[in-house]
Amino acid sequence: MVAKYGDIRAQIAQIIADNLEGEETLEQLKENDDLTELEINSILFIKIIIGIENQFNIEFDDEALDYSKFVSMENLIYYVQEKL
Repeated sequence: MVAKYGDIRAQIAQIIADNLEGEETLEQLKENDDLTELEINSILFIKIIIGIENQFNIEFDDEALDYSKFVSMENLIYYVQEKL
């Protein structure tokens, strides 16, 4: 079964919000928001990636573990869609 964009988006938004510890963040997150503006540092980025891997039962390729490749939630959503 192919996961729908909206379902993936909701789950990734929740993972990001959980790591930023703010429900306000969850409601404000948009697909094309610049994640660097949310003050996501390298440690938070790895926590988010691990959360996504666990949630979707996927593994990010080593070359994909570059923060600059995922500057928006939309980039993360498309990557997860490709891996599913």
